[in-house]
Amino acid sequence: MTVDWSLLARAAVRRQSLGRSTLPESWTRLGAHVLSSPYPITVMWGGNGLGKSYILAEYCRRYLARQHAWQRGDAHPPQLILAGNTWGQLSQLLEYLWAVVDRRWFKEALRLEGGGIKGQRLPIFDVVGGPGRGGQLRLGTFDARLLAGPRAGLIVTDEPMPESVFTELLGRGVGRSDRIRMLIGFTPTSGNCHGVEYLWHLVDDPEKPWVGQVQMELSAENTTPRGGLVQRPWMSQERVDEFAATLPARERDMRLGRARAPLQASAYFDRWDAASMVKARSLGELSGWRLAVGVDHGSRPGAQCAYLVAVLPIGEGQCRVHVLGEYVATTQTSAEDGAGIVEMLARVGVDVRAVDLWVGDRAHESRSKAVWKTNQFLRAGIARALGIDVTRRDWVKHIPRPLAQMRTPKKYVGSHWARALVLHRLMTQGALTVEPSCPHLIHALGAWQGGSKEPEKDKLDAFGYPVLEGSWMAAA
Repeated sequence: MTVDWSLLARAAVRRQSLGRSTLPESWTRLGAHVLSSPYPITVMWGGNGLGKSYILAEYCRRYLARQHAWQRGDAHPPQLILAGNTWGQLSQLLEYLWAVVDRRWFKEALRLEGGGIKGQRLPIFDVVGGPGRGGQLRLGTFDARLLAGPRAGLIVTDEPMPESVFTELLGRGVGRSDRIRMLIGFTPTSGNCHGVEYLWHLVDDPEKPWVGQVQMELSAENTTPRGGLVQRPWMSQERVDEFAATLPARERDMRLGRARAPLQASAYFDRWDAASMVKARSLGELSGWRLAVGVDHGSRPGAQCAYLVAVLPIGEGQCRVHVLGEYVATTQTSAEDGAGIVEMLARVGVDVRAVDLWVGDRAHESRSKAVWKTNQFLRAGIARALGIDVTRRDWVKHIPRPLAQMRTPKKYVGSHWARALVLHRLMTQGALTVEPSCPHLIHALGAWQGGSKEPEKDKLDAFGYPVLEGSWMAAA
């Protein structure tokens, strides 16, 4: 059996980071700097893979244990607020925190389950033991109304918060014996770089010495714990360079912790190469591949589009993708859209029953407000094109099951950036090809500049939905 010593070393480092050893020596130089930050408000920003969430969890544990130097002389019980953009994003920080705190500090019934702390109804947890006895841990998402009211001594977030929420939370420390503390940690991305300019203004303002930043650039040096018996990075410089090579130029410096804002490139997909990635492939070459259709509803003719995608999982979190067919609407009704999609499948030589997955966008209203585009209407349009009487109550039973169970993609703030990043990595790995018969997608891949209102985004969404939503992504 071959032993991967780099994985073992990283696991040892992470165990130390999770509180088995809380000595400063078990942390990287930047991690120790954050944990001893002199700023009441600290903005910790940097690249992916630097263990920022572990640092946030340890900072919270030390606060509940009254171990921070700035807590000396404070007679108030610890009042900690953990906030995140969504409950899903907050769940990772909770998992790390629950791994480092002494469970006896909280009520016995509390437990970590499904990404959240369970055992009571409200997200307010009393500290019943330890040095922080009498304090509270509060959880919340970025909503000024939900977070208004309670006092707080420390507020920790794993995403940059809107300015309105920041202002509301800043007032939670008024009336305490010392200034409120905040620790805000995140990786800048195209999805979160807008709306947080206020943070950079605070950090850069020389008249506000109580606000500071810790910039964390991803490198082997900054992933090396210091002071232990073995000083070995959990990410080698070679691995860092490999990761950087998969990133689009627009986001590369942000994802590596080198820049706060995206590079203004002419095109987002700088790895797109039509000369090598536009290829004609027969169905026979794709034997064993899974077939999926992605649909983006539009508000006008030419906006709604659909793509037939073939996906081959190849293990280790990777897959190969080939776009077989394209449908771009020239009409406005779902019946005509359904017929157009069926015709597109027939043109490629694929029967509707051979499609393994259908993913359709959320309901969309036309600009004239006279037409609704929904997955249900589209299913009915496809059924009509197949000769099925949709006036029958049980007509859905007569269409293929994957079509009847058409999925709606998961959407959240910045979700189109997450899809774009996956598509870019496919290009980097040479795992994406497109049929020459898909001119609109070929144009979109070469022309999209990253804007959410650009017409090319409709095509990229329709193409990206089935790639990310399929079970093959988990299996790959």
